[in-house]
Amino acid sequence: MLTAQHITYSIGEKTLLNDVSLAFEPGQMNLIIGANGAGKSTLMRVLSGLCAGYTGEVLYDRRNIRLMKENELAVNRAVLSQQVEVAFPMSVGDVVMMGRYPHFSQMPSKADRQICHDAIRLFELEKLTNRNYMTLSGGEKQRVHFARVCAQIWDTGQQACRYLLLDEPLTFLDIHYQLDLMEKLSLMLRNNRLVVLGVLHDLNLAIKYAHHILLLHEGRIIAQGTKKEVLTAENIKTAFRIEPKIVTDEMKEIIYLLI
Repeated sequence: MLTAQHITYSIGEKTLLNDVSLAFEPGQMNLIIGANGAGKSTLMRVLSGLCAGYTGEVLYDRRNIRLMKENELAVNRAVLSQQVEVAFPMSVGDVVMMGRYPHFSQMPSKADRQICHDAIRLFELEKLTNRNYMTLSGGEKQRVHFARVCAQIWDTGQQACRYLLLDEPLTFLDIHYQLDLMEKLSLMLRNNRLVVLGVLHDLNLAIKYAHHILLLHEGRIIAQGTKKEVLTAENIKTAFRIEPKIVTDEMKEIIYLLI
């Protein structure tokens, strides 16, 4: 489980996160939503251990991440940020292998190579394995980085909980690959020792895939829970300044929003 208790983070006089507490269960699709500037990416950086200077605690399986060594964190937690740069030419296979760096000191093992092969196959990148990463389209690059971060926390049968944090992971992807990614993440979540946390802008994709939604507004949580609990007309109006039409089925479950 990933939990945070009373997280507050400020830059100068600007408070970006204000007394944020949450809990994300393994085996569930946990999604953070909110308007631009709500604090979503800042919260992701804090939860991933990439941002210091906050008050409060972030716990991975009850362990404070401030007390975890960098490599210990890296072997169990992978982060896909909004902006990922590769500064020099590398093959797709080598970029995916970067995800295994925390797991070996000099040369990758046979198991490391097999994991990268499996991750490349999962994201249907076999034909691109030897391509120069710099020559790929934006969507292809994004799929390569999905393979990289998944390789980093690939299930090897260990009991330790693993954490996959994705900040706006659907950037650059067309609708086919957006849905494909969400389906693959749902498949990975069948292993209940994996915590997946993502930031999404598409509320209808959140409705389709999320088990747990956290809605941020101006650095505060205004709702968290199931889609029915969070995506009310009042909450959406507060967070996004729009009047949605909520379409439900005969069981009053939300199907999608008309915005």
